[in-house]
Amino acid sequence: MTSDLPTDPIKKLITIMMRLRSPQGCPWDRLQSPDSLKPYLLEEAYEVLAVLGSEQTDDIRDELGDLLLQIVFLAEIHRERGDFDFDEIAESICAKLIRRHPHVFADIEENDLTSLDRQWDAIKRSESGNNDNSALANLPENLPALLQAQKSSVKVARVGFDWPDADSVLAQLEDEIRELRDAIRSDRPEEVRAEIGDILFTVTNLARHLGQDAETALLEMNSRFRKRFQIMERIAREQGQDLEQLSIDDLNVLWQQAKAVNRE
Repeated sequence: MTSDLPTDPIKKLITIMMRLRSPQGCPWDRLQSPDSLKPYLLEEAYEVLAVLGSEQTDDIRDELGDLLLQIVFLAEIHRERGDFDFDEIAESICAKLIRRHPHVFADIEENDLTSLDRQWDAIKRSESGNNDNSALANLPENLPALLQAQKSSVKVARVGFDWPDADSVLAQLEDEIRELRDAIRSDRPEEVRAEIGDILFTVTNLARHLGQDAETALLEMNSRFRKRFQIMERIAREQGQDLEQLSIDDLNVLWQQAKAVNRE
């Protein structure tokens, strides 16, 4: 029965989740826990990333709904345990936003972005009770490597530890590539790995200097590669060819054809 559901969308979603988790609800939903929902939360977040910035507004809406479901799901589990409910989650983030924006909600005038970034970090440190004054003190260590590199470079740039411009980062990248070549020639696996890390970190900084998000750039490249390779496979099938039996030159011809189709 759905006729007794609230008309307010958020209240309706919370009520649906409570019903799914009830003894008369869905066996699968009742079995879930915060640990079991972790992969779903991560998957839904990445699916939102996949459509953000596109013209597919219906898909963006639906994927945001899927992500919201995971938040409501987790909130309901914690409500059942007596920890907190959805309203408390919302109130917590409201209080945090007000606290971290004194230039909006209090009589503090900060207008330039550099000062605002420093203010934000100082407030976060005071909230956590962390007396470590390191610029990297509040950087979570369990972030994905690329995101961690982005955040690290932003934080140290705020204290002046940065390249002056993108050209300087490109010059550094060329140096790192030369060092990688030296490590490869010397057959030093540990140094090869270290130099690859240096290159990836430098490329992340280059993206920042060019006003680009490295994570988004790589996600988009992964999507382009997948589409082009699948076009290659389709062309090969249409031509009665097996990719595994083709030479690298033949594969490159197919790749160029796939790129042309993809551009169209």
